[in-house]
Amino acid sequence: MKYELIIILKPESQEEKVDEVVKRYETFITENKAAFVGVEKWGRRPLMSALRRANHQGEGYYVLINFDDENKIIEKLNYKLKIDEDILRSMVARAVTTKRYEEKES
Repeated sequence: MKYELIIILKPESQEEKVDEVVKRYETFITENKAAFVGVEKWGRRPLMSALRRANHQGEGYYVLINFDDENKIIEKLNYKLKIDEDILRSMVARAVTTKRYEEKES
């Protein structure tokens, strides 16, 4: 199944820190026998108001990671995301297969 992982990093994250976090999750995905498909760094964006109030920050660094998984690593991945201090918020969702997603695979 195809999945999308969206993570929001702390806004003070520098490009090196973002690359380090992406590499950490790419390694985790591949070590657990899932297929890493790609990553899109969306950059700094405003947080929604509920997150803004909870974290006292106005923006976060957004990253989208696409991967395929047949081995059910979602529970382990969610746990890892929850305890990661670099991440403000994350969400893993099944991807709707679109032309855009299929272009990344080829």
